[in-house]
Amino acid sequence: MLHQRLDELLAGGPFDGTTLVLVDRSISMSYGFGTPKLEVCKGIARKILEKARAFGVLIFDHIVEVALETTPKPEAGELERAIGPVPARGMTAISSALRMAASLLDRAVEPKRIVLLSDGRLNFSLDGTINECGPNLRSEALAEARKLAVNGIRMDCAAIGEDSYVWILDQLSEIAGGSTYIPDGDLLEAEPRLILEAEIHGVPEELPAGRPTWAKELDSEHLVVASKEAFYAYSEKRAALLVNKASGKIVRVPLLSIEDDALKPFRERRMSTAKSVREGNAILVDSANRRSLDLKPGDKALLKIF
Repeated sequence: MLHQRLDELLAGGPFDGTTLVLVDRSISMSYGFGTPKLEVCKGIARKILEKARAFGVLIFDHIVEVALETTPKPEAGELERAIGPVPARGMTAISSALRMAASLLDRAVEPKRIVLLSDGRLNFSLDGTINECGPNLRSEALAEARKLAVNGIRMDCAAIGEDSYVWILDQLSEIAGGSTYIPDGDLLEAEPRLILEAEIHGVPEELPAGRPTWAKELDSEHLVVASKEAFYAYSEKRAALLVNKASGKIVRVPLLSIEDDALKPFRERRMSTAKSVREGNAILVDSANRRSLDLKPGDKALLKIF
C-alpha cells in the first residue's frame, strides 16, 4: 500500500459528518527519538479538530475511555483539557478501542470516520490476553475493522513512530475503506539508500528488549541492531523498514549500532555473531518484531534504510 504523508490527511476541505479520533496512550507511545509519540498524536488531534464538523476523542491503553464526547465543533480549550494532561501508560488494546468507537458512532451523523493514531503495537486482546502482536490479536483487530466497514464507518490510520507496525495499520485501514498516513510517508516511498539481506538473530540480554520478562520488554523501544555502516546511513533521516520477503509484511524499526557501548559484553561473548553483524550479514531483532513479521532466528529478512 502507498503510504501517504500525514499532511495529506489534513489537506482539502472540512471533514463532513462525524470524526472520532482514537489516541493510543500506551507505554510504547513514550518511546522514540525527539518528540514522544503520544505528544505527536495530541498535535494531530488538535489539527483534526480544526477541520471536523463533529468531533470526539477516545483514549486507550488496555482501558478505553471517552476523553471528549462527540459534539458539533467543540472548542479547542475543551480538547486541551481532555487530552493535554494525559500521560503514556499501560498496554495497547486496539480491538477494544475499535469496538467502543463503533458503538459510539452507531447513531452519529454520516459520513462516519475514525482516525486511529497509534504505533500499531497491539498487545492486549478483548479477553485480556497479553501477547504482543500474536496471530490471535491480529485476527481479532482485523475482525473489528471488518465490522466498521459493514457499518459504513471509514477508518484512516496514522503510523506514529520509528517503531510502528506499519503493515498491521495498513490492513486495518484498507479493510475499513481508509488510508494509512505516516508523518514522513514520502520518505519511505523513496528508493532506499541501503538494503541489507541479513540473517535474523535475537536481541542480546544487554538491551531491555532482549530480556525475557514482559515488564523488562516494556523498558525500551523495540529495535534492530545492525552494522555501523547501516546505523550511520539510518542516522541521517531515521527511517528504516524491516521486511519479511516471503509475506511482504513490514515494520518500521529504529536502529542501534553493533558498536554501541551497551553491546561490548555481547561483542566479547558472541564474537562470531558480532562479526556477521559488522559485515552486514546478520542483524539482531527483538522478539516482538520477529513475532509481528512471523520470523524466527535463522530466517532472512530485508532491512531497508532510506
